[in-house]
Amino acid sequence: MFAWVVLPLAFWNIASLALMVVGGNPEVENGPLEDLQVLFLLLGGVIFLREMFGANAAGRVIFGGVALLHFTILLLELELREFNLPVVNFFINGRFRDIWVGALWLLALVFFLKRRGEVWAAFLRWLRSPGARLLVAAGFLWLVSGVVDKADLFEPHLVNEFVEEVVEINATWLMFVAAMWNRRQRLLAGSGT
Repeated sequence: MFAWVVLPLAFWNIASLALMVVGGNPEVENGPLEDLQVLFLLLGGVIFLREMFGANAAGRVIFGGVALLHFTILLLELELREFNLPVVNFFINGRFRDIWVGALWLLALVFFLKRRGEVWAAFLRWLRSPGARLLVAAGFLWLVSGVVDKADLFEPHLVNEFVEEVVEINATWLMFVAAMWNRRQRLLAGSGT
């Protein structure tokens, strides 16, 4: 697992830094780092969505929630306003997006509450898996990214944006590898959670 996680991260971090040094601006909106983030979130979300349909009831709630997490972050990272797509932008930006995504999270909460004992026990078992640990590590990186974004820790601002995007690409890669690792473990073990 180490090679799956660390080698691509090292490559992207070094390549991003090299691109920034030569003036490539990898941190810009809809730039290469954000494009990779969207790709990793989409693939990870699709893998967990697939896992949801092959799982038992508790697994469906857990993997459905993790897929929803991927897609929620994807919507926050996806920036299409500049492409003049009014209908698409209406659904993926602003208040309407917040309402329908919030409704999906509310529905996920209802599914959790209907089977809370069973789901909670399965979730605690699943947390011991490598895939879940990678998701927890990704969550930590998202927190770091938020701090970098809001606290403006680096000068000039361009460096701050770069550090934020690099931390986010690391988080999304971990989320994608978590999905693949989870899928692999479930294939080896059979179904369930």
